[in-house]
Amino acid sequence: MEAAGLRSSVKLFARLRQTQPYKASSTVRAATLPFSASAVPARCRPLCAAAESFVTPAEEADLTPAWLAVRHTVLPASRSRQVLPGAGTEIGDTQASSSTAPALANARLDSAAAGELVSEALRLAQQGASADDEHWQALVARLCKVELNATEAIVVLHSMDRLGCHNAELLKCVVDRIECRYFSMELGLNDHEALELFDHDGCFQSLLNNLPLSHKVKLILVDCTTRPESTSHRRPAREAQPDPDPKKAWKTADPVEMEEWEREQFAKGRLRIKRMRNVQARVKRMAPGKRLRATLAAQLMQVLHKADVSVLAEVSQVCAFPFAAPRLLHGDLQSDFHETLARRVASLDRNAILPYIVAFASALRNFEGPEAFRAWRRKMIPAVRSMLKSRNLFAILEGQLLVHPRLGGIAQPNCLPSSEPALRQRVQAEMAARLLVAFAGARQMAMDVQLFDELSAPLEELLERWLSRAASEQGPLLCLETISDLFGSCIACGVTGSRLPEQLANLIMQQYCIDGSVGFEALKMCSMTDICTVAHGVSVLCKKPEAPLSRIWAAAEPRLHEAPPHLALMLLSTILRGGSEELLTLPTLVQAVDELLVQRLDFDTKALGHIAC
Repeated sequence: MEAAGLRSSVKLFARLRQTQPYKASSTVRAATLPFSASAVPARCRPLCAAAESFVTPAEEADLTPAWLAVRHTVLPASRSRQVLPGAGTEIGDTQASSSTAPALANARLDSAAAGELVSEALRLAQQGASADDEHWQALVARLCKVELNATEAIVVLHSMDRLGCHNAELLKCVVDRIECRYFSMELGLNDHEALELFDHDGCFQSLLNNLPLSHKVKLILVDCTTRPESTSHRRPAREAQPDPDPKKAWKTADPVEMEEWEREQFAKGRLRIKRMRNVQARVKRMAPGKRLRATLAAQLMQVLHKADVSVLAEVSQVCAFPFAAPRLLHGDLQSDFHETLARRVASLDRNAILPYIVAFASALRNFEGPEAFRAWRRKMIPAVRSMLKSRNLFAILEGQLLVHPRLGGIAQPNCLPSSEPALRQRVQAEMAARLLVAFAGARQMAMDVQLFDELSAPLEELLERWLSRAASEQGPLLCLETISDLFGSCIACGVTGSRLPEQLANLIMQQYCIDGSVGFEALKMCSMTDICTVAHGVSVLCKKPEAPLSRIWAAAEPRLHEAPPHLALMLLSTILRGGSEELLTLPTLVQAVDELLVQRLDFDTKALGHIAC
């Protein structure tokens, strides 16, 4: 009995050791033990001695649970980092823990182990290699095929964030491994040389909770940074199933007496039981990152009340992809997240918002609550008006901070003050375009002519400056996806008479409509949704749409039969509205109209009108 009681006490102390931050001590007060040391049999004294290491003196014991206490990790002197309470850490100097492994040649990647591949990815990230580097691309392709443990997945995520790499396949594999490990019952942490870059308490959950904010944003937006496709809002059509055999589909209760009893109870109105049916549920795996997204979003929500402007801008980017991203939180938590973020933005100083105005505008454009309305009216509109009147307007646009690198579903350009003028001009045009798209598509404000002219003025100036020079002397100013978003915003806000549509049409003719050029090949590979949106905007807003529509038809005609029905109908309607006489008499157009319109008058009503935003 004494030995059994001692074992119970040892188990209790072991549990306290796991749940409370006790310190090891060799001295134990007699009052802390539920038994007397002299009463312990000799054969059980080794167990008692082992139990003493789990207990601290009474004056040193902290009875606060470990999950409620705030841990202050002592960082090595060789590394300097800024700790963000509740939102992770910002990694600073990481040169002290750089990998000493030699570089892996591309020929060795196929035979290298997973640990060597991860070390190579970390080395490239610390050296600041380019995401377009051939060696990095080969390494990413190899990482997609190997099995990583959870710690290695964290290191790969860190490397991708440092290099600005966006690979959907690798990111899904990494997030899937991290999510499975985070919600598992496995204890401990796999050892890796890069663990000293992060704060953790020896478990994987603390490692993930203390990740930098940029890493958490990348985990939340794992599959949300792509362009919205036309079929993203519609469920895929299910295949027609044959009529089941009634004898197999319906299983009634047995024996017969039970059926008679149910029939009698049903007739009397006492028990209304429907007949049982055998339904085979479809087993479908949850998308990677879906559970982890809600957990991380709830953590970020707790940080909003005391976060500074830079943290607010970075957190807001999880709301900048409304058409591709699912709900971050469920129920009223989603609205509470939006309202809290909008309330904090409304409490900021106007001058503090200017360096982050593109990030805030892209996030607040889809908020619907009263706090979002106040934020737009009291802060966002006055801030953008003061910015547009500033002499340093283009410097402010060029220096926008914490804009998501995949905003709008495309890779955002970045530059330095010492970069080439063409690259700086491209960054300025992209930021001006994203600002106009965000304000024109905001749900909480109505765009008037004066505000539209003010927002489009810097972009019109940049376009006029670019169009005045020869196209061969400079690269593309705006990609076709951004031009599509601009045309969609101009049509949505209902403002006409601006110079912007005509300049965008001229930009398309110079960048994408020259036969044999790289731009025309890019136009052929562009999404049909963006092509149809551009064609629709040109035909509605431009005075002379014939030339752009003819080149758009030449690029889109080979893929017209593969396009969804509503996009094919939209493109044909646009061509018939604004095309030239020569274009309307082309045999390819006449044949397409005959096949897709004359012979197919029975379009599905569910498909009509579902044009992507």
